[in-house]
Amino acid sequence: MTKDSLTRIAEMRAQRDALDRDVAAATVEAMGEFLALLSADEITQRLEQLRTAAELLDDGTRNRVEQWLKMHAAMAKLGDLELARLRKLVG
Repeated sequence: MTKDSLTRIAEMRAQRDALDRDVAAATVEAMGEFLALLSADEITQRLEQLRTAAELLDDGTRNRVEQWLKMHAAMAKLGDLELARLRKLVG
């Protein structure tokens, strides 16, 4: 690679990094609010009520409810990781 190519690559990386920081700054607050809602006591209570209600139903329904609960937990975990990444970018 030529020196000009390497310079251009470095410039493009710097532009991408700046864009990543701008996106993080624009979304970090909303992400925090979303995660607060996702982990709210009311949501947790509703999910437990759903689990309890599903115990009386067929296996397929119980399995779907369990999958929803697992997805909820996974979303919360991934959200926490993403929020940490965004906060790191914002500085």
